[in-house]
Amino acid sequence: MKKSWLIVIMGVIVLLAGCGGNDFKPNAFSKADACIVKSDSHSKKVCYGDTRTKAEKVLGDGEEFVGEYYEYENGVVIGYRKNKVVAISLREESEGEYSTARGAEAGMEEKAIKRLYGAKSVNGNTEYGLTYYIDMDKWEPIVTERPSKADQDILIISTQTNDDEETDNIWIGDLAFAIMQM
Repeated sequence: MKKSWLIVIMGVIVLLAGCGGNDFKPNAFSKADACIVKSDSHSKKVCYGDTRTKAEKVLGDGEEFVGEYYEYENGVVIGYRKNKVVAISLREESEGEYSTARGAEAGMEEKAIKRLYGAKSVNGNTEYGLTYYIDMDKWEPIVTERPSKADQDILIISTQTNDDEETDNIWIGDLAFAIMQM
């Protein structure tokens, strides 16, 4: 009997160790930063570069929104280029339903976003929100200057903040798509 309990306890410890937290560190970025996850199942995710078919297996069918953007239930908007995900937007309605892989979601305070992503890596900090530029070849933040050309190898993670300093929108996408949409 004691042996059975010991096995159960060891199993729970292994399970908790395997499920405990994520490996994200502020000011350090990886390919996972280009993903969103369903809040009730972190295995259901949509990432930059996924095909539209793969994204819609998680999100369901979308409706054409504006240009190459499609709107999905629960406040998710996806931008496509050649049927590949190149932009992801989490709007207010996504709160509690979807978050970034790092754990940021609409409704969070700006300072909580900074704790998750890092204050040193912010390249744009305005009254409207935060902007991070990430070199996707090296997965390093670009902090010295704002990129000046439309580049598909630069990932932007940007927030839009309201007067209460809560995040209304989180946008993840490449710089080329962002400039094309302006």
